[in-house]
Amino acid sequence: MPSRDDRHGSRPSLWLLPDASPQLTTLLAQLAADHGGPPFAPHLTLLGSADGTLDALHSQAERLAERLSPMTLPTAGVHGSKEWFRCITLHIAQDPVLMAARAEAERCCGTDVRPWVPHISLLYGHLSTTDRAAAIAGLPPRPPTVRLSALALVETIGPAECWIERARFPLSRG
Repeated sequence: MPSRDDRHGSRPSLWLLPDASPQLTTLLAQLAADHGGPPFAPHLTLLGSADGTLDALHSQAERLAERLSPMTLPTAGVHGSKEWFRCITLHIAQDPVLMAARAEAERCCGTDVRPWVPHISLLYGHLSTTDRAAAIAGLPPRPPTVRLSALALVETIGPAECWIERARFPLSRG
């Protein structure tokens, strides 16, 4: 049964994973520690609520990763939101290659119900407008680009601390 708590996921997700970045990983951990948010791995949610069982999604995600190439995408600023999973985000430009990857994910794995704004969450939580603005002002300069090179199937059911990466596939087209 889907959770009604906005701090809990309720269905599996497909994530595009950035290349290893100690700076990004450290930033996420520091923001979580400073503001009481849960720790989580850096990712761009390609599909936040995928349809199907984990077994079926595993096969679909593997085939999808085979059709996608690694992408280096421009960042588009840091933003804050009242939404738990988007408290502080690094927006990613709506590049045609990324938007095509999203459309392909929707076709093969089910449809997310919300409009999609490509981003990498930096902090999950509920901060006041003032606290969000202060946290954003204290961030180091954002990277001009992010390279995404893998697709992960993640069991995002329950609180973020309980999420489990079930499979990881390199983006291998090209």
